[in-house]
Amino acid sequence: MSDSIKFFDEEKIESQTYNEFAGEVWKRLSSIDVNKHTEKKGKFTYLSWCWAWTTLQENYPASNYECLPTEYHEGESGKTATVWIDLTVSGDKYDITRRMWLPVLNYQNKPVVNPDAMDIQNARMRCLVKAMAMFGLGSYIYSGEDLPNVAPEYQKKYNDRQLEAFNKAFQQKDGVRLFRLEQAYGNDVFGSLRVTIEASDGKSKTAKREEMDALVDSYSATLDEYVILINDATADGKDVADLMAELPEDIPEAMDYVINRLTSDAKVEFVKH
Repeated sequence: MSDSIKFFDEEKIESQTYNEFAGEVWKRLSSIDVNKHTEKKGKFTYLSWCWAWTTLQENYPASNYECLPTEYHEGESGKTATVWIDLTVSGDKYDITRRMWLPVLNYQNKPVVNPDAMDIQNARMRCLVKAMAMFGLGSYIYSGEDLPNVAPEYQKKYNDRQLEAFNKAFQQKDGVRLFRLEQAYGNDVFGSLRVTIEASDGKSKTAKREEMDALVDSYSATLDEYVILINDATADGKDVADLMAELPEDIPEAMDYVINRLTSDAKVEFVKH
């Protein structure tokens, strides 16, 4: 992707404190709307563990979890059990581990007496989802809310017209159009639109987003080559008229992109032509 958009700021990561990373995790995950991936069973709403884990991996791919030994409790009618999970969310610099537990319950939220292996496995996956809620993902479900409280930096920043234009350009694999939209909309809006890309054509959400990035990169790389050639030619005292003539004058976003990356002397030559 062109260098005008940086989804991961390396300098910010390097200077980020543990508490800042923890806050970032919470704001990012708690802002995600999970409603399309829940299911009602009895009186209770359950979030798909598979979707939740996929979403966590897309945001923090180094994250992992550990199933701790199951705890059994003797009762008058038989044994009940509690499962435990350690979930670690990992960034580039820090790891955060939180422990969660859950009784082995049925869908009426009653303890299962003498649970079998499947009961334990199901409880562990439910416990994993609950652990992810401790980091923010789907937390609003547990508090009885209908929608997440979206942090400002993760709020929708585009309108329907912009979304339609973005989707059309991506569906047509139009790298030039995507580049123009990137330049016209700016970092925040275009970055917000990028996040709307979903899995399709047998490719994951991440793969589709990378496909879009590659389309934009391909065109911006061509323009970057012109920037280098024009800057070098100007420094060597050579005429740049032929190079200027090859630039796409009918695409103002491309011309602005090139001009903004020229040296001061090259800009003077650019204006002459």
